[in-house]
Amino acid sequence: MDETKKKINNIKIYLATPKELSNEKEQIELFFQKINNGLLEKNIFYELVIWEQSNSSISKQRIQDYINKQILECDIVIVLFYTKIGHFTSQELTLAYQGQKEGKNPKYLLLFFKNSPIKPSEIDQDIFEVNKLRELVSHHEQIYHTFNDTEDLLKQIQIQLDLITSEYLIASSKNTINDNDINKKLIFISYSHQDDYWLNKVKKSLMILKNEGIELNVWDDTKIKAGMKWKKEIESALSKSGVAILLVSLDFESSDFIVNNELPPLLKSAEETGLKILPLIIRPSRFKKNKYLSDFQSVNNPEQALSKLNESEQDEILIKLIDIVEEYIQ
Repeated sequence: MDETKKKINNIKIYLATPKELSNEKEQIELFFQKINNGLLEKNIFYELVIWEQSNSSISKQRIQDYINKQILECDIVIVLFYTKIGHFTSQELTLAYQGQKEGKNPKYLLLFFKNSPIKPSEIDQDIFEVNKLRELVSHHEQIYHTFNDTEDLLKQIQIQLDLITSEYLIASSKNTINDNDINKKLIFISYSHQDDYWLNKVKKSLMILKNEGIELNVWDDTKIKAGMKWKKEIESALSKSGVAILLVSLDFESSDFIVNNELPPLLKSAEETGLKILPLIIRPSRFKKNKYLSDFQSVNNPEQALSKLNESEQDEILIKLIDIVEEYIQ
């Protein structure tokens, strides 16, 4: 008996596209045919469900009912938008969100809006409906992506599928990890998106510990996949973290999101669970006068922000940060 067939994860993907994006739809079909050949050896198969293919079989059933049924049966929903709504409207969007909220299907919702010039003659009510749908997506705290052309679209779908595939492989693994170790070794990085350079520099520095065989996991909001509720994901990561590194700058302090959504649970965790908070002053700031942060010992002197130091001096501060993290998670 072939044991491999028993273990294959058949992941159903519902694809919804308006007729104006028929070329993108065809390319997505070819894309899945190609990647499935390579995934079979990992016991994963992506089954593409496209509603247009089945219209003839539902002559006595409302298309709406059929679409709703398919959405709830699929693990992933991929939807493309441009100037027309098509059959995927706010009703289906709300249905998909409700399924996620209840821990049911679809597990992932990947939404892509095409960024391409629209001719004045093409502007009609449908375009306003598309914009309203985009606003609804934001209201539900979901991440969506934009694409310029088919190549860009397929590249973004590939990125998301790589992450999803990894999750399925991990879930199917029999290895278990102690929850307490996960918590202590999970490092949350809070930062302003204006400071991406420093985020990458800190993450690269922390890799030294991994290369030395020390187990740790670094989390920042770039880990959030499309279709996830970003606020919920951040709160979940915060609640599990043992160390929080704050990349402090004026942009960090002036961020409404950080002040209202990240700092309160961080401070609460520091008080209730012993979360280790490490402010790293990357650019000049009002750290000493900040009512939320000034009680914590910063990794470096607040008057000597990393941006004011030469490369060698920056490395010394980053080594100090690495040593503090190592001491705590060991």
